[in-house]
Amino acid sequence: MAILPGFPGLEADILVDDIARKEYIDPDSLDEDSPNTVTTYIEAEADVSFVVQLRRDHRFKYRSNELCCIVSLDGKKVRHLLLKDNTAVGYNAVSIDASYYENDMGSFKKKFFFSTLTTSDAPMKPLDKKLLAEMKALGQITISIHRVVTSGEDLNAAKAKEIAFTTGDISEKALKGKAISRTTKLGPPIPTIPPRTYSATWTDPRDKPFAVFNFRYRSMNDLKAELIVPRSASPVPLEKRAVEDLSQGEMRELLKRQKQQLEEAARVKRESRNNMKHERDGGAVVDIDDDELSVLPAKRRRIETVDLTED
Repeated sequence: MAILPGFPGLEADILVDDIARKEYIDPDSLDEDSPNTVTTYIEAEADVSFVVQLRRDHRFKYRSNELCCIVSLDGKKVRHLLLKDNTAVGYNAVSIDASYYENDMGSFKKKFFFSTLTTSDAPMKPLDKKLLAEMKALGQITISIHRVVTSGEDLNAAKAKEIAFTTGDISEKALKGKAISRTTKLGPPIPTIPPRTYSATWTDPRDKPFAVFNFRYRSMNDLKAELIVPRSASPVPLEKRAVEDLSQGEMRELLKRQKQQLEEAARVKRESRNNMKHERDGGAVVDIDDDELSVLPAKRRRIETVDLTED
């Protein structure tokens, strides 16, 4: 769970199948943190839905305050949620799993999903300030929390608009060397009851939340590439492991390798013998000079007879 040093009793998690994702800390990102900001890394599998969970307990110093929780995916604000004070039912934990919107067809919600980020070698197009901010936040889920004071339900509030996510390939240059192969998306629309809307006065300025949780999500390969998770050690070769430690399958594989090695050694030995025999029988001399390489027939030696008979 992500915990803020400055706010004991306030915690956040990303859940998949009701289980909190394991969190990893990047020592290099600790400088970005402060008493009211915490950044952790989590593993994300493509096409898997996830839930943002926020919890408060008796230690939280703002437990008597109403709060506004803003969830942003890759820099896009996808949900504003009012959290009542500690007198409300369900105060201890709240789960946020979807973005809500309304149109002429009715009210709908779209659940949060991890997805695969596709990249290209195309030149990076000029980005406006908003897109630059979203690129900077790519691969990150942010939970920002403000104190607010509500004045009742707003029956005349404008309908929440559907949020559009950018589709298509992202230029590799826009990633600026970061190992990111995951992004987020919203699932298909699901009919639902529209959430209530309240009028509120912000105690904390909108651009200055009192608490921020950042979850940087990556594939496991990305986490290893960024050295957030240690790379897997190279396995010990079967030939160097103790025989009693091998499984039956590993023993069969080892015997197969040894058989192949023996067959290869025998083949090399046969070829070596054949080459030596050809050299003895061929009787060729290789003549090498600076300009050409030629093979000349061997000169046949003339046998001379020596008379060793005495006179």
